[in-house]
Amino acid sequence: MLSYRRNFIDGRRQTPLGRLRVEVRSPYDDAWLGQAPLASPADIELAVQAARQALQRRSWSGATHQARLAILERFWSLYRAQVDELVLLSVRQTAVPVTAARDLMAQVLEAGEARLAQARRAVGGPRADQRQSAGIVAAITAWNATQPSAVSWLLPSLLAGCSMILALPPACPLDGQWLGELLAEAGLPDGVFNIVVADDAACLGMAAHSEIDWLAFSGPAELAADLARARAATGKSLVLGLHGRATGILLPDADLGAVISALGPRLFLASGQGPSNPSRLLAPRHRQAELVEALSSLARTLPVGDPRDARTVIGPLISESARMRAASLLDEAAAAGAEIVVRGDDASPRQGAVMGPTLVANVSPTMTLVHSEPWAPVATVIPYGDLDEAIAIANALPGRPSAAVWSEEPSIALAVATRLRAAHVALNPKALVADLAAVAREREEPFSYLQVLTCSES
Repeated sequence: MLSYRRNFIDGRRQTPLGRLRVEVRSPYDDAWLGQAPLASPADIELAVQAARQALQRRSWSGATHQARLAILERFWSLYRAQVDELVLLSVRQTAVPVTAARDLMAQVLEAGEARLAQARRAVGGPRADQRQSAGIVAAITAWNATQPSAVSWLLPSLLAGCSMILALPPACPLDGQWLGELLAEAGLPDGVFNIVVADDAACLGMAAHSEIDWLAFSGPAELAADLARARAATGKSLVLGLHGRATGILLPDADLGAVISALGPRLFLASGQGPSNPSRLLAPRHRQAELVEALSSLARTLPVGDPRDARTVIGPLISESARMRAASLLDEAAAAGAEIVVRGDDASPRQGAVMGPTLVANVSPTMTLVHSEPWAPVATVIPYGDLDEAIAIANALPGRPSAAVWSEEPSIALAVATRLRAAHVALNPKALVADLAAVAREREEPFSYLQVLTCSES
């Protein structure tokens, strides 16, 4: 097990200035997994000053793009060698089923490789020496996708020459700790990369810190609004990577067999706690019953149990409070007229904070269940009348990170897709899953600026 008694600040482990610690236990069997110090305001300040001094020394921000890339290539090799252990730690820490954890890690590696390949192409290019570091980046990672969000912020910010503070969530503070030692072993100068475990109060403190040049946040939208308000007071930059369910739209002629095949076990990716679950579905009213029947059959076949078992699709939620919150949202939806066709929090004896696959039909787009993420294995079916109504509903849903459209007529599917306000839209996908490589491409150069030098003639 892992016991971290010190923060990683200024290139080494340092005794925390605060007294609080977080203990990590498995959501499945309550086994003790480790502990880590919870950052106090003084710890945050120490990390900020270490990052600022590293910038002033210019050992990293002043290095060439090629030199920075060489160190990050070494780090990436070290990181890749640890992925199996990181996956197993993630499974114990979050209770995400091991198959889903491996799938997410494969996407982390794909996205990271794409980012480094883009950086290799830039070596020696005309823009390489014109790009200047944007300063200190504080990156707040998501509890439901710690490694994907950490790597998606780490690579672009360090490649840009920034100093960085990585804020890990108290629910999952262990696996991200490895990044500090790996970067130090790769040759990253002291102070460039720092790690703290930050609760909501600490995150808001970083958002309000005037010496942090960029605040990057990955995770649920609930905290984002408060971060944005705190950040606005500083006049400094904020980058949001909000997690939310993906939206699937079945057009009237959609091949239902192809839709069910595409969704498959990914309908409840990571026990419904994945960063972009394809579990929000819009269907024509006259086909809702058909879709619900097929989804019910699928939901009842998904194995529930030990997340370490490769056969398990649904494991426990991150905590008992998370399970109770999801159950409350279901009760509220049922009271408002939704039909709970399959309910996974029944009286079946299960270990841990488990909610089995749950399917809700006749869902109104105004229900709290739609606008407040359940972060549980809950699929919702929202009926619609015509395509204009479907598009209007989809565009009013919160988050809209990605979407899929199914139709036997490609031109109609494309016409609908072009009217959706979603970051990524898949047409008749064979599998619907978070596209972390596409997300990484969106974050290619957020933490640098192009310096244009001009001189006037006298």
